[in-house]
Amino acid sequence: MTATNFRWDGTGLHDYIAFIDNILNHCPTYLNLKKFKLSINYSNRVNYEFKSRANSWIRYAISHNVEEIDLWLWDVGVGSPFFSYDDELFFNTSCITRMTLSSCVFNPPNGAISWERLECLCLFCVTLDEDMIEKILSGCPCLESFNGVITIYPEPDPFEDDSEKQDRARRYGNLNIGPSASAGRHLTQEEAAKEELAIRIS
Repeated sequence: MTATNFRWDGTGLHDYIAFIDNILNHCPTYLNLKKFKLSINYSNRVNYEFKSRANSWIRYAISHNVEEIDLWLWDVGVGSPFFSYDDELFFNTSCITRMTLSSCVFNPPNGAISWERLECLCLFCVTLDEDMIEKILSGCPCLESFNGVITIYPEPDPFEDDSEKQDRARRYGNLNIGPSASAGRHLTQEEAAKEELAIRIS
């Protein structure tokens, strides 16, 4: 399920929310989803209900066994631009095999992550500490056994010395961390795709 050809301003977002709700309400209950993609700029200060609605759409996708999740949610209002994922179902699912997230933070309610079938995780403009990386790796057995890939943009610490990078490489052998030429600003999807391709080729 993809909705990419719509652009709404701060007031029009209410209609956009109603539009997506209407689509999902008319989908067959037996429907299994291949991919769920949502790309939108919003202002949490104006559109305070957006987060709860976005979480409900994500829960809908997971409840319909979605295989790929592609979420680009950017808060253009005052305050943090990062979307906070803190829904229990999001962090405890066995249907997703590929996940792409942008400009977000992870706050699993019980502190654990269980993505049993996840083989590829691409994160753009996301800050993860080592504890969260450990939780992701321990909760994603397919990343380990099938040489899956975690790609993070921008590089968490571009100033670490070679010994630190080597130590991290030993601990996270399948963690592919790629530097971003656009660190410090929000990447467009086209820029992110180009950077991911460049890192994978190199």
